[in-house]
Amino acid sequence: MSKVNIAVIGVGHMGKYHVNALTSLSEVKIVGICDIDPKAGQEVAEKYKIKYFRDIRDLFGRVDAVIVAVPTFLHYYVASEFIKRGVHVLVEKPITRSINYAKRLIDLAYKHNVILQVGHIERFNAAVQELKNIIKKPYLIEAKRMGPKNTRIRDVGVVLDLMIHDLDIILNLLDKKDTEIIYIGASGIKVYSDYEDIASATIVFSDQSIANITASRSTENKKRILQISQEGAFIELDYSVQDITIYRQASLEYILNKGEIKYVQEGLIEKVFVKKEDALKQEQKHFINCIIGKEKPLFENELDLKTHTVAKKIMDIIYSQWKTNFSIYPHGKI
Repeated sequence: MSKVNIAVIGVGHMGKYHVNALTSLSEVKIVGICDIDPKAGQEVAEKYKIKYFRDIRDLFGRVDAVIVAVPTFLHYYVASEFIKRGVHVLVEKPITRSINYAKRLIDLAYKHNVILQVGHIERFNAAVQELKNIIKKPYLIEAKRMGPKNTRIRDVGVVLDLMIHDLDIILNLLDKKDTEIIYIGASGIKVYSDYEDIASATIVFSDQSIANITASRSTENKKRILQISQEGAFIELDYSVQDITIYRQASLEYILNKGEIKYVQEGLIEKVFVKKEDALKQEQKHFINCIIGKEKPLFENELDLKTHTVAKKIMDIIYSQWKTNFSIYPHGKI
């Protein structure tokens, strides 16, 4: 095909970003955008001079691919309707709200031989891709993904909203056949929504490495940090600015001087050069290149399923705590 005919389904927060990024890709023709809200849909359509559709059925037979950016509870329905018709789908994370529907969607994509890509944008963060060349055998991984109150996401908690990004990156970095998860611990509380707004999880792997992950959408300062400890190096990645800093210990000694013991530590700090890219645009380019045969998918759908399964396990642990006498609620008792 000369150009991929594509449409964006849902033009909320992420949908608008997708439309804007697509306009710079020469390999695609934007057939239109679709949203059940005529006012929001027509506003975006007029801005980019593309056609507006209110019903996804009006796009059947017109598109080769779609980007699905509707609320999570609609992911399976919308994505499956296009997959059944041989249309390639990039669906925003999380893939679906339940593991069963995630499995069904993946199986459906295999059956109809279409590309199904999940919008884990951090996979295409240039610093994350460079990190794969740096880490060797990490024994401690700590991730913090925090931000202020967000009323935009109303149908899932912070685990599927924010924490899932770091879960996906960590599981990808530790993706070895002989490395399995042997323990998961978690806790979380509600602050303003019907779901967990703050969550913390500890994951222990069979190679004895540990991951501590904290996510909050009730913190006034926005932070997106991944820290990795391995032999001879402490590595810090800042997602927001796509920077990697490596700290190495050069020397360590004690000096005895007039009865006093002084501790002296010298270290080396390395800044890794990262060619910064627009992660969303790189995600879309990869999706399109997979469709036209220029590239093969970098991430298997099994990783999407594994990430989702671990996220759901963390949520199950949190929710089970809420149902016992040890529930933790705002202003409540343990």
